[in-house]
Amino acid sequence: MSTLAKLYESPLETARQFALVITGMGAKIREKQTDTAHDLALKQVYAGRPVYATCTANTGRMHIEATEVAESNTKIYFLPWAKTSIYRVRPKPGNPDGVNENLLFTPNLDGCMVTIDGKPESPTVYHANAAGLPFSLQEEQAIQKAGEFGGEMENRLKIQKMADNLGVFKKILPKTPPPDSELPAKTAEFNLLEYGLGTRQVTTQNAFGQVDIEQEVHYGAVFGVRKEGAWTFYKQSFRIFRKEQDVKKPTGFLGLGKGEVAREKIINYSVVDARKFWP
Repeated sequence: MSTLAKLYESPLETARQFALVITGMGAKIREKQTDTAHDLALKQVYAGRPVYATCTANTGRMHIEATEVAESNTKIYFLPWAKTSIYRVRPKPGNPDGVNENLLFTPNLDGCMVTIDGKPESPTVYHANAAGLPFSLQEEQAIQKAGEFGGEMENRLKIQKMADNLGVFKKILPKTPPPDSELPAKTAEFNLLEYGLGTRQVTTQNAFGQVDIEQEVHYGAVFGVRKEGAWTFYKQSFRIFRKEQDVKKPTGFLGLGKGEVAREKIINYSVVDARKFWP
């Protein structure tokens, strides 16, 4: 069974085993215009434009890359991102067999917010980013004041800006209405306050006159799985631990030489949390 097929068949179990590192390119996009004022660019992803995925797995990590190259790759939905933008995709309704056309990915989250809205047969997925948006003088003062107490005001303000602009996007109705469903519509979001568990970096002078570096960062991941015509989305928080240090390695016959200094790099991936996201 391929790694993507494994993710499709056992999504939560696989997401608890592997950090999902998601990269790549998206499909054709067009910017949406509206008479209502908004700060973020509103961009619609063409769901009918084919996107494919390659996948490689190693210890603790599954790397999923979106590509326009078909070959023997898996056909997916992919929702990209950009600063000061909201991207939206509405997967085409249907009930195709197997893994093809039944997976949806967003690139990893590092400040972004993903929102799912609608019903399982016809969800709408939004990927928003407010990095680079200017703050008003009042907002700057609030950020500065909150910062004195270790607050998270800046992130909360960005999340609010994304939510406000998302409200504008939601009012733009689709050309083709979604199919009728008896199931209730639901909305859920995944933002930095949940997956952003902080960063840490320590530098240390070593015995060889160089600097050792230890770094810890956290990211979020979102993916959707469609089975029997209905989508389920999952969210994940994962940790990347990196370390660079100089070590003395033995040289010569049986390692009896004077040795030489070499730069050693370590990187580990670990899942912090993975659970059902929507509906």
